Amino acid sequence: MTGPGPYDPFHNSVPSASPYCDSVGAYLLGVLDDADATRFEFHLADCDACGAELDSLSGLGPLLAEYAAGVADPMASPSPDLLERLMREVSEERARKRRKRFVLVAAAAALIIGGPVIAASVSSSGSPSGSGSTVSAATPSAAAVARAADVASGAVAVVSMVDKGWGTDVSLTLRGAKGPQKCYLVAVSKDGEQETVSTWSVPAAGYGVPGHPDPLVVEGGTGFARKDIAHFEVRTSTGTTLVTVDT
Repeated sequence: MTGPGPYDPFHNSVPSASPYCDSVGAYLLGVLDDADATRFEFHLADCDACGAELDSLSGLGPLLAEYAAGVADPMASPSPDLLERLMREVSEERARKRRKRFVLVAAAAALIIGGPVIAASVSSSGSPSGSGSTVSAATPSAAAVARAADVASGAVAVVSMVDKGWGTDVSLTLRGAKGPQKCYLVAVSKDGEQETVSTWSVPAAGYGVPGHPDPLVVEGGTGFARKDIAHFEVRTSTGTTLVTVDT
């Protein structure tokens, strides 16, 4: 498959009608070649619309891949229960998303009326958790989001930061993470101090790569105030920096 021309992941603007926006489905199914998959991941770092679409479809990826792999003969007759099974699984997926939306709406309503807030973390079942969860009765600050992509490693990172009384709550979404290897997220302050935010292991299948499109999602925290953080680094256990995210 031949994709569009080279994409610069460090360019400050992305066209609203980018040709890469038509590649979400192909990337999800893992049918893009390595070059096109890498270019799409760099585009994904700057395109909120594609990121949202990929997240909404990622739960159906294994199901679609299973059916795509099973279609060898276009004239073959499908099994009688194929349609029923597909409709049932799609219905279950929609119900799961409705339940998730209900939780988010309830939390928003609690914020509006000034009631107590219970913080909950929702992530992919294949993603490891960060440090222990924290519940705060204080009004949360708006999250600041920073993105970056690394040409050499192919890693694409999105970091979300929320000010807390104890420091900064941090969430990392990472694509293009190849395995197996151990990694960790480091916060670097403006005066050069470093703190480890979270650590994890990447399995051989990787995260956010062709054939395994679900991203890695980890959460953690740092004692640095958000305004004092210069950047974040995703590093391997061997000391290699996969991607640097300026704040």
